[in-house]
Amino acid sequence: MADKPVFFKIIIPIVFVCILASLWYFKTAKTETASAGIVPVNEPINMEELKARGLPIMIEFSSATCPVCKLMLPTLSEIKGETEGKLTFVYVDLSKNPSFAKDFPVRATPTRLFYNADGSPFTPSESLLEKQNFLIYSHRETKEHLFTAQEGENTKEGLWEILKEMGVR
Repeated sequence: MADKPVFFKIIIPIVFVCILASLWYFKTAKTETASAGIVPVNEPINMEELKARGLPIMIEFSSATCPVCKLMLPTLSEIKGETEGKLTFVYVDLSKNPSFAKDFPVRATPTRLFYNADGSPFTPSESLLEKQNFLIYSHRETKEHLFTAQEGENTKEGLWEILKEMGVR
C-alpha cells in the first residue's frame, strides 16, 4: 500500500508533462500544406471572382487525412510556383471545410476541377482524354458541360500536359 502514493507522485507529473508537450507541439507545428507553400482557402469558393481574373482555373479538393493528397503536395507546390500569374490555383482542405465542396462533384479526395480562362469547363482533346483519367459532368436534361474533374493522383508531367492544353505556358 505504501508504494501507491509514490507511484502516483511519479506517474501524474509525467502524464501532465506529456499532455503539455503534446499541446505545445500541435499548437506550434506547421501544417503540411503550409510547409509546401500551399494555403487552403478559408471561405467558400466564389466562381465569379475566380472567372474575373481571366486566367485558367484549377481547384484542388484535398484533405489533411488523405494519404494520396499528402503525396500530391510537393507536386502541387511546384505547379503553383511555376504557374504564378498564369493560373488561378485554389486549394480546398475538406478536412477543415467540407461544406466548400457542396456545389461541386467531389466524390473522393483528391479531386481536381479544371476551367478555361473564360470560366467555362475545360474540354480536353480526344488524345488527352485517352491519356488522362477525366470525369466529364453534364447537365442531365440540357447536356450542357458543367465540370471537368480528375480524381486521384497525377504526376507533375501529367498536370502540365493538362495545363498546357488549357493555355498555361
